[in-house]
Amino acid sequence: MYPQQYPAAEAPSLPYSVPIGSNSLQGTNDDRMRKFQYLVDRYEINREFATRLRGLEGYEIAFIVDDVFFLNRQPLRNITSSEQLTPAFVLPPAGPTPIARILRHVLQEKRLEIQERKLLILIATDGVPTNDSGHHDIKTLEHILRNERNPINRIPVTFIACTDDEESIGYLNKWDKKISNIDVVDDYRSEREEIQKVQGKKFPFSFGDYVVKILMGAIDNWFDTLDEHRVNSNIPPDRLAHKGKKKNTCSIV
Repeated sequence: MYPQQYPAAEAPSLPYSVPIGSNSLQGTNDDRMRKFQYLVDRYEINREFATRLRGLEGYEIAFIVDDVFFLNRQPLRNITSSEQLTPAFVLPPAGPTPIARILRHVLQEKRLEIQERKLLILIATDGVPTNDSGHHDIKTLEHILRNERNPINRIPVTFIACTDDEESIGYLNKWDKKISNIDVVDDYRSEREEIQKVQGKKFPFSFGDYVVKILMGAIDNWFDTLDEHRVNSNIPPDRLAHKGKKKNTCSIV
């Protein structure tokens, strides 16, 4: 009923310092699978999630916070480790929330790449989108999501809600049901609580599983339904106790 973790790879575990970025997915199939297995083991990703995570092969990932696009700062390019992001977060966030303008910029910048590779866009936000003057502007963002993702099935978007203020993110939950290829993810504890309320307390949902859900929610509808109804799996139910052992694009706003 519940998926197990991938069994440990026979190859020795990779050292902690090995970067697992977009470039690390290149190479032979055996090498790629060894690195993938390392991620699965290290972050305790359950087997069903890990199997579905491989659906990301062929995507470029743009993170609108790889490429990291900020709302009020210059973007960072070719990020492969969290250490590269540290300087960007020395100063706290400030200013308006021009998600629509930045999203439109990402779509224009990536328009040629989208013809060859799918583009996954991750948007981390804690409030209502605004224009550059600071006035609320939900309609422009909705228009872009509905009409400017061309083709829409090649540009899934996941919103990561960085607040539990329902008034600030209520519009996102409505879009989750109304707009194609959109997913909305709460913070880890809230997601785990909502999912286990439906799937049962024994349903495995590690922080690694949470990250997989962020990456796959707008791509694979199975993840979007985890907090709606019980899911079935053909994979054996027990999570193993053992531990330690065409490219797509992603953008983060």
